[in-house]
Amino acid sequence: MKIKVTALSPISHGAFTDGIDMGNILEFRRMDMVREGKHIQLPVISGNAFRGVMRRLLARELFEVLDIKNQLTGKEHDRLYAILANGGALGKDADVRVDPAAIREMREKLPLLSVFGAACYRYILQGMFSCGFLELCCKEAGTGEIPISDLISEIGEAHHIEKCEFDAENNDMKPMPYTTEVVVKGAEFDGYIDFTPHATEVERAAVYHGIKLIGYIGGKSARGYGKIKCECDCEINDAPYLEALKNTDMEFLKNYIRSTL
Repeated sequence: MKIKVTALSPISHGAFTDGIDMGNILEFRRMDMVREGKHIQLPVISGNAFRGVMRRLLARELFEVLDIKNQLTGKEHDRLYAILANGGALGKDADVRVDPAAIREMREKLPLLSVFGAACYRYILQGMFSCGFLELCCKEAGTGEIPISDLISEIGEAHHIEKCEFDAENNDMKPMPYTTEVVVKGAEFDGYIDFTPHATEVERAAVYHGIKLIGYIGGKSARGYGKIKCECDCEINDAPYLEALKNTDMEFLKNYIRSTL
């Protein structure tokens, strides 16, 4: 399934620069590629980022619809949110044995977890889809008419302005200027989502619903960055998932989470 993301505001998606001194500029993420014998550094949004935003939106919706806050204790609530929204973790009591019946039940009872996959504290649950890089449509990549240089811009900002105004007498307090590299409003990205052959209708519908929910990507969304419109090349039918969400077996959820504590 092909997806197209259109920027409705500038998008900031930071590059991985761990251990690299980039000064006061936050660069946009790029991926090296070769086209027609030429090396290109193509601006991209990682599939993991797109997938992660969908996952968190769907998890928060599930918690709201099922009123989880009032049905689980604090530790149980946190444990369930971690596995749904963040992918969970493996504990010290992780079991190397596989219980096919338990995995089938988990997939049937909780399609959201099944399609995204997770470390279910005691075993790994494989996901049912993959999300590729979202690649900037541009002249260099042969996917657009506009060159990369015209689709990338820099926005200057500053940290600590409010603190400086609040503590105006402190001469040592100065704004910290920095630059954010962004993809401009109106730019488009192409990407894809692939389902495994055995993904169920409900699991596919969960991803379709996630695509409907997603409205922002990248960093600085509180400042207005990252607003997007997402379109697909196929019909998006999320009704099977919405029906399954409404009929979620809360007793199963409670018993599973309590068994992991």
